Amino acid sequence: MKYKAILFDNDGTIVDTERAICDSFSHAMKEILGVENPDLNEYKKLIGLTLYDQFAHYSDDKDTIEALFKSYRAHNHKTLDDKISVFPGLKEVLEKLYNQGNFLGIVTSKRHDMCIHGLELLEIDKYFSYIQGMDDYDVHKPDPEALSYPCRKLGFDPKDVLYVGDSQYDIKSGNGAGCDTAAVLWGVSDIETLSAQNPNYFCEKPADLLKYC
Repeated sequence: MKYKAILFDNDGTIVDTERAICDSFSHAMKEILGVENPDLNEYKKLIGLTLYDQFAHYSDDKDTIEALFKSYRAHNHKTLDDKISVFPGLKEVLEKLYNQGNFLGIVTSKRHDMCIHGLELLEIDKYFSYIQGMDDYDVHKPDPEALSYPCRKLGFDPKDVLYVGDSQYDIKSGNGAGCDTAAVLWGVSDIETLSAQNPNYFCEKPADLLKYC
């Protein structure tokens, strides 16, 4: 095995939740700010940050940000199960990596409980030995410490770790921590945005990961 550990982002990398995310964002913006039909193309550029950091782009008032957060979460809790799926071919890749003895984990800006819920719902939770949600550590992507922390905690040298993600924040964090990075092209970010962060690899489809691991 080339890497001792393979860590993944969650949304947009393992699970397809784009519709759920955008619908919950639109709901919160309408309910709290009265904004009808917010610009989702602009919003998608923020996906990968924590919800608090996302909503800080729309308000500088802490109470308003908290209200947006709560509105989003309430809507997402009600609707996520009908709008979440594993990206085609990804489950088979996880199965192969797991059976090869790779250590697999997740570092996500999503809350721990919601991440676990989605993985269990899709029956892929068994593949992951480590889950780090936004409420498990107080430093988040794109800060490199978001990836340095699990490397230290798990006892892996960053150079022996591959971080896989679909956003610029994933790649920036992984590179800054000294990990190798793989940018996947089935998530929310375009190749130009991802290229600017200089990932080690690009993956057009999940099976491409097997070439690098």
